[in-house]
Order: sequence, then C-alpha cells, then structure tokens
Amino acid sequence: MINNVWKDYLYEYILLKNEELNLLDIRENNGLIDIPVVKKTARTRRTVAMLTVGINNKNVPPSNLLKDFTSPKSKKQFELTNETYEWIRNGWIIREYRLAKDERTVKSVQFRMGFSLFLYKKQIEDEKETKKTQSITEWKEQWIKIKNSSSLNLKRKEQLNRLKDILDEVVTEGKINHNSSTWRFQSKRKIIPTCQPDGDRVII
Repeated sequence: MINNVWKDYLYEYILLKNEELNLLDIRENNGLIDIPVVKKTARTRRTVAMLTVGINNKNVPPSNLLKDFTSPKSKKQFELTNETYEWIRNGWIIREYRLAKDERTVKSVQFRMGFSLFLYKKQIEDEKETKKTQSITEWKEQWIKIKNSSSLNLKRKEQLNRLKDILDEVVTEGKINHNSSTWRFQSKRKIIPTCQPDGDRVII
C-alpha cells in the first residue's frame, strides 16, 4: 500500500524516537491510507499515533502549502474540508493524530509536510542552486577575460578588484550556505556594475 520512499520519509522526518510504523494494520479508504504508529520499549508496545497519507502525487501543490510548510518539521492546523482531504490524497500533507496512553483518545491533531510536497520543494531548491552555480561560473569566466584586458584606468581597476574580491568570497568553500547565499549573491550582483570586454576597452 505504501512504497519504500514514503516509508523512508516518514521514518526520517515524522516519527519520534523508538517509534515505528505498524504496516500490518494499515487501512485504506477512498484514496486515504491510515498507518498506526507504535512505540516500543523494553516492556511495552503501544499505539501512540495515527498517520493519514495519500500517494496520488499530483505534480504542482497549491502555493499556500509551499509557504506554510518551510520544512518537514513544520506543524500546522487546518480545518478538515474536502480541499484538505484532497491535499492529503495527493501526498502534499499528512494528518497526524497523537494518542493518549489509552491508545484511543486523540490528544492532538496536526498536519505535516507530505512526501510529494517535500519532493516538489526540493526540486525548486535544486533549480535555484543550479542557476546560482551557473551565474557564479559566468562571473568567473567574465573575470578571467577582464583581468587580462589592457588599458584600464585606475577607477576601473578599483572596480574590478572589488568584483574579484566578491567572486573570491562567493566561490570560497564555506562561504555559501542554503539559508543566506541566495540573498547575499543577488545583492552583490546589484552592487557591482556588469563588466563586459569590448576590444581594448572595458565597459563598466
């Protein structure tokens, strides 16, 4: 009923310590899959949660879900509507019931990022990283051409040295991170005017 990549995702991001999926008691109804979560200790084994997932996996999730779920650890509250059920069926969100010690009473209900939404966001981030890498490569190639140009006046040399310092910082290992590199790189692109070689002249 549920494939290995979904199971790996649930174990990695949703389940807590000493918890595991009870795959023998999975129930499926109208495109929704209920998966009991059990917690094992040296003496006990009890059901502590129920996950409701869907694996229809439509390609593009709603934009509001992209904003609401910044990471798989995000927890949100939604009203249960037909739209919400559709989000679950498409694998964009997971409904998580946390149960009391009697294994029946619902202690809390929250919604988590589904695997389909996780994959979509990862694809977007990968595309951003690819574009950023391409931009850095273009800058490096541009610098190699410009630094070998002749007839540069002092002002232009100063500007080129600033460009070189920025490039050195951007491409140095450890200077780029997922949280801030995009903003920093784009900001610095705006600070330094574009330099293009034009024969013996350099247009800045």
